Amino acid sequence: MGRKLLGWLAAAVIVAGFAATYMTITGVPGDTGGSSLQSAGSSESIAIWVHSEGLADLLGDYQSEHPELELDIRTFRSGIQLYEELTAAISTRTTPQIAELDSLYGVAQLAETGALLPADGETEADATLASRMPAAFTAPFRYKEKDWAVPFGGGIPVLYANMNMLRTAGIETKAAFGDWEDALKAGEAMTKDVNGDGATDYWGLAVDRDQPWYFQSLLTDSGGKLDGQQGYDSAFALWKRFAYGSRVMKPLQHQLAASDFINGKAGLFISGSDRITMLEKYIGGKFVFEIAPLPRLAQTAILPEIRAFALIRSTPEKEQAALRCIRYALSDQVQLRLLRQLGLLPARWDIADKLMKEEQLTERERFVLEASGSLAVKPASLDDPKRWKKIDQLLETIELVPESSAEKAAEALRSP
Repeated sequence: MGRKLLGWLAAAVIVAGFAATYMTITGVPGDTGGSSLQSAGSSESIAIWVHSEGLADLLGDYQSEHPELELDIRTFRSGIQLYEELTAAISTRTTPQIAELDSLYGVAQLAETGALLPADGETEADATLASRMPAAFTAPFRYKEKDWAVPFGGGIPVLYANMNMLRTAGIETKAAFGDWEDALKAGEAMTKDVNGDGATDYWGLAVDRDQPWYFQSLLTDSGGKLDGQQGYDSAFALWKRFAYGSRVMKPLQHQLAASDFINGKAGLFISGSDRITMLEKYIGGKFVFEIAPLPRLAQTAILPEIRAFALIRSTPEKEQAALRCIRYALSDQVQLRLLRQLGLLPARWDIADKLMKEEQLTERERFVLEASGSLAVKPASLDDPKRWKKIDQLLETIELVPESSAEKAAEALRSP
C-alpha cells in the first residue's frame, strides 16, 4: 500500500477541501508539547510528530470527511531532536504513523531500518504529482531509487537586519551585503558596550540554533555539494571571526539568538525563512527589519531545508488515516497558506507560480518565492546525520576555545 502513496496523493491534490468537522484541542503532557485533535465520536487515532513552527496549528484546521479520526500531534523543539527520538522509537517500535523529516539530516538511515513505507508510485497520476515539485524538493528524500517521504514545503537560509540599529550605527544601506567583509564591518559598528562596564550590550550578529545548516549554506553549489577544499578552511575561519576576530557574535548562545534579535540586542540575525511570521508577530512595530540573502563566501546556490512527511509502517487502518492527513498537506488550500503562516516555500511549483502573481504579496514573501529559482539539489546520503553532528561539534569547539584552529577543524571535517 505504501508503494501507491504518491498515487493517492496525486488524486488528493485536486481536492478542493473536506467537509467541516468539529474539533477540540487538549494538551498532551511532555517536554516538547502536543495536542489531540479529536472529532466527536472518533474511533481511529494516528500519531504525528512535527517540528515546524505553526505546523501543528495548520494541521489543527484539518477538516476531515472521516469524523472518527483523531490526530495526536507531538511538537519537537527542532528537527534534529525529532530525528533522534524517531530513531530511538524505531528500535523500540513506539513510532508515530507520520513523522516530519528534514532534508539536511535526512531519510537514508531511516529508510535502511525498514520502518518507513516507500512513497514511490508507478501510475500516470504519480508522474503528474512529481512534475509539480522541483527536484530540490524531491531529491533529498530519494534513496536507492525509491522516494521515502513526501515534501510539503521548504525553508531557505536568510539574513535578517534591524534597520534601526544599522542607521543608528551610521550605516545607510539595505540589508543585502555583497560579501562578509561588508557584513562584518556593519556588525562591528553595531556591537557596543553602552555603559562601559566591559560587557557587550548590543551585538552585531546572532546565529540561530541550526548552525550546521548555515555553515553548509556558505559552501553549497547547485548540485548540493560542499566546497570541501579551501571552502572548509575559509568557513571555519569566518566563524571564528564571528566570535573572536570581529567579536560581533556572542559565543554559544544560539538558543537565545531569536530573542536577542526580537529585543533589539542584535543587529543581524542568521536564520531560516520559517522565522518570518514569528518575527513579525513579536517585533510588531518596535523596529523595521528587512530580509536578505546570506552574504557570499563560496556558495553558488541556496541550500534549502526541505520539510517532508514520512509514512511509517502501522496497521492498514492507521496507514490509510495517515494518508488522508498527508493528502491535506498537498492540497491547494494548505499549499497556498504555507508561505504566510509558516514562512515556507510550497512544495508545488504551480502554487508558487500562483502566489507570485498575487498583487498583495509582501516584499518578504516575494523574496522567499524568488529564491526558488536558485535552490541546490541535494541528494540523500547515509552520511547526512554524521556530517550534521560533526559540524555542530566543530563549531562548538571554535566558539568555546579562542585558540582553536580553523585549519584543524576543516581537516577534521574532511576526514572520513
